[in-house]
Amino acid sequence: YGVGSTDAVTGDAPFLAGLERVRAHGGDVAVGRGGAAGLELAAAFQRAGKSAAELQAAYQAVIDRYALTYVDFDIEGFHVADTASVALRSTAIRGLQDAATAAGRTLKVSLTLPVMPTGLDANGRAVLASALAAGVVLDAVNIMCMDYGAGTADMGKAAIDAGEALVAQLRVLVPALDRAAACRLVGLTPMIGIN
Repeated sequence: YGVGSTDAVTGDAPFLAGLERVRAHGGDVAVGRGGAAGLELAAAFQRAGKSAAELQAAYQAVIDRYALTYVDFDIEGFHVADTASVALRSTAIRGLQDAATAAGRTLKVSLTLPVMPTGLDANGRAVLASALAAGVVLDAVNIMCMDYGAGTADMGKAAIDAGEALVAQLRVLVPALDRAAACRLVGLTPMIGIN
């Protein structure tokens, strides 16, 4: 959807109406950015030489338009290894949280990252470390428990192994976390069907 667009085909009125229906029933939504396809906004801004403040403003426009309290950043594909856009995004996210706090609101943030049964790879750990170093307060680290590249026979066990590995990695990155606190940060998204 085009944020704020009134175009009958590409405008965001149906999306906005859907959000209002969910909220009318006591629910809420999180909006995710990124994914495996396309050019994530942080990468586009970094390539264009734009600042973290400009990226923050672009993200903030979406947060304001949809009155969001929760955002997710799905960082995968070549984006997970793009250290310049990772750093730009981390700074912008911290700015978003600071702005929310200054306005008396809370903005929850999750990172969605690719994983192996052995945990995050070096790039995934670097994304997580960048966010933490920038002072981002994470609500969750959501791992994509999917085909793991080469595939695996027991997807359930692989997802559990990936989650346990992430718990251990979180405790290395944030030594103050006990096991229970680290477990509360872990989100798991399994693949349903065939990749």
